[in-house]
Amino acid sequence: MKTAKGQSQSGALEFNSAALEPLFMPWEFPKAHRQRADRDGQPPKIVDRRRPSPIMIANNLRAAVRDFRDSNYAGASETSRELLIYWFETDHAVIGRDGVSIPFRYYFANEKL
Repeated sequence: MKTAKGQSQSGALEFNSAALEPLFMPWEFPKAHRQRADRDGQPPKIVDRRRPSPIMIANNLRAAVRDFRDSNYAGASETSRELLIYWFETDHAVIGRDGVSIPFRYYFANEKL
């Protein structure tokens, strides 16, 4: 009996748990991505680069934002530069429910301007 992709003969959905493991932390540059395995049952391939967007302008904007960050926010006013450095390049902490200080980091996507 034929089954839908990802379903076993019993009808239960199957998934590859390796695909759930993170490749980078949420606050890190997305330095890798997964591609479908060549054959069913094999783990996904890990590609050591950011997944390119199918939308060309998105790739151009990513490059422009990277250049802006790498240039220490060249062209921004002094106030904006100070705020960007404070938000994204300074260590922060929040107090948890138990009163313990927890390191806080913005997610990488939050740093997009």
